[in-house]
Amino acid sequence: MRTWLFGILYRKIAERRRHLDREQRMDDVDDVIESRFDVAGSWSQPPRPADSALLDREVRKQIEKCLDTCTTRYRMAFLLREVEGLSTREICEILDVTATNLGVMLYRVRNRLRECLEAEGAWGKTRR
Repeated sequence: MRTWLFGILYRKIAERRRHLDREQRMDDVDDVIESRFDVAGSWSQPPRPADSALLDREVRKQIEKCLDTCTTRYRMAFLLREVEGLSTREICEILDVTATNLGVMLYRVRNRLRECLEAEGAWGKTRR
């Protein structure tokens, strides 16, 4: 009799645990809707298209390939400005150039990137 009662108790405990696990895994629907939509019913942050990660990776590879054709100083100037987001003054101190020279360097590297990406077919010639 004792074994039979413990078997029932064990099954009831397991059933209760499964029930609690199911409840904890589910988010409150109202909270989810409020976090994803604004008052007007529009997305607060729209989902990204499924193929955007693949496209981002391909474009990044092409940009890296095109940057490899630039000189080290031009590549550094571009990366410090566009990737790191440093100010003109900070970049000038790092590269030991004047602000005017940095402007010329950035213009040239951007131009080379544009031309290289157009040649690779990553960027249409009508986009300028």
